[in-house]
Amino acid sequence: MVDRRSPTMLIGFGAFNLAEGAVDHQRLGLHVNETAPDREWSLWDFGFLA
Repeated sequence: MVDRRSPTMLIGFGAFNLAEGAVDHQRLGLHVNETAPDREWSLWDFGFLA
């Protein structure tokens, strides 16, 4: 029988990383790539999350 905890844990880890990354990068402005032009910051942040 397949252990059902593994996929659930992977989904949980992915959801946590997505939520934590969105809060850190979009709301708090942490880890902002300051070498990129201002209009490209969100593209770099979304690329990091992908």
